[in-house]
Amino acid sequence: MARVFFFMFLTALLCIPAQSSTQISQNNLPCRVFGTIYIEQNHSMAHFSVFLEEYEEDADLIVYKSENRLFADKAGLWYIVTDRNFADYTIYIESNKAYADFSVYYTDDEGLAGCIE
Repeated sequence: MARVFFFMFLTALLCIPAQSSTQISQNNLPCRVFGTIYIEQNHSMAHFSVFLEEYEEDADLIVYKSENRLFADKAGLWYIVTDRNFADYTIYIESNKAYADFSVYYTDDEGLAGCIE
């Protein structure tokens, strides 16, 4: 009888939804995407879909395109590569913001690059 209650308790415990680490980290997802980036033409092959914002205020991440892969070492610094095999992340440029994982704004000033908190 005790075993039955134990298994019922264990089953009930497993059915309770817990907040997973992926749910917690979705808020800072854009901040983790930096380094070498490949722009994918096929949506299903990309790690993330990204919407390009027209205004800095609307973006989740401000991106500076680095000219050297060694300097693309923190949030918002991307070095665009032409071979997906050399990329840390692949992105797909989404035309509809509703389908994008996050939005970015390209800047010409490296000092402005980074996450929008």
